[in-house]
Amino acid sequence: MTDLLIRNLDPKLKRRLEALARRSGRSLSDEAEDLLGRAMAESPRPARGLGSALVERLRPVGGVELEEPPDQLPRRPPDFE
Repeated sequence: MTDLLIRNLDPKLKRRLEALARRSGRSLSDEAEDLLGRAMAESPRPARGLGSALVERLRPVGGVELEEPPDQLPRRPPDFE
């Protein structure tokens, strides 16, 4: 496990968190961990990458087929002599 330090926490918020922890019979730390865990589980999934978003957007119109350029060997370095 790792630690998390929250600076400049609003005192009213801390008191509410402490009261919630007392009602649920948990420590302040355990209550905060539970709240964070539930909030992360309920949050929407991470944003898709640009490529995935484009593929999904173009799928209804048949998608897009891009020709992959052939692999090319690097050019020979120039000879200055």
